[in-house]
Amino acid sequence: MPKKYGTDLFLENVYAKVRGGETLLTAGAPERRLAEKRRELRRAVGIDKLYEMFPDHAAFEAGRFVLEETEQREGYSVLRYNAETLPGLAGPLYVLKPEGCAREPAVIYCCGHGKGAGDTIIPAVDEAAYHKQLPLQVVKAGHIVCIPEYIGFGELKSRNYRRHAENEEGCYANATFLENCGIPLIGVRIHQTLQGIAFAKTLAERAVLYGISGGGMTAAFTAAAAGGLAGACIASYPNTFRDSVMAMHHCICNFVPGILSIGEMPEIIALAAPSPLLIVTGIKDPIFPIESARAAFTDIQAVYGHVGAADKAEFFEFNGGHEVHAASFTAWLNRMAD
Repeated sequence: MPKKYGTDLFLENVYAKVRGGETLLTAGAPERRLAEKRRELRRAVGIDKLYEMFPDHAAFEAGRFVLEETEQREGYSVLRYNAETLPGLAGPLYVLKPEGCAREPAVIYCCGHGKGAGDTIIPAVDEAAYHKQLPLQVVKAGHIVCIPEYIGFGELKSRNYRRHAENEEGCYANATFLENCGIPLIGVRIHQTLQGIAFAKTLAERAVLYGISGGGMTAAFTAAAAGGLAGACIASYPNTFRDSVMAMHHCICNFVPGILSIGEMPEIIALAAPSPLLIVTGIKDPIFPIESARAAFTDIQAVYGHVGAADKAEFFEFNGGHEVHAASFTAWLNRMAD
């Protein structure tokens, strides 16, 4: 067997040192410990720093969401708001509203990489496309859907960035700039999601998150940092950092300096406990391997079990790749509905 040496061995040793301490599993994960870890996470992703910089934007204010356009479609309407979530950070928030009385809960749809929020509401798109018309399926089932535009996606790319490679005006431009300011990109996306949740709660009593891929990270980290949400479905993301974003090429927005000192990905996701959680993954996903996804869920469910909520963490795998699986989410949402 070849001897291990060089950079790879060094990286493995660093990982082992960082991950060698107490975990949520070894600590028994009481609710007090979960709350402590949430505070650590909020500091790591820069939420606390953002709110120190911009205290007026820490809380939701309805006046920062201005209705710009309304489109009536068969059975539902599409409302486009201009959402100013931080000073100078203003972009679209799409709201899909069914005709008549809406069912609970509302859904915050967290987009992943792609063409942005506007791409999720195109009615004529082929069902094989990335989002598979999931937001439209949900509103046609009677639920309000809110779709924020996230920094680095769609209309919130950095237009003045001097790019040296294709699409660097997106996550790369924003992430590298913000990192030098001590704020990981995911921190801004968490804030945008929290603002979306607050807005959704002006329209519905409860709101749950759905996130796919990069949006899965946003949904997972938001549920973890906030705690106490009505529920979250995280698709094509839950795994371990070691076997996914640290094992192969991933977008820079997946990285948070020092995150492993707080926990591996299953521990981060488990901070959503005891809120209902659905994890969805394809057995052929090439960038979030199924074996590690299964192992991650075992750890997540164990943490949920420590706070008496093991039955609230669910896992669904399907015969597919890195893609939306609409049926698993809509079935879960039906169980959440009143």
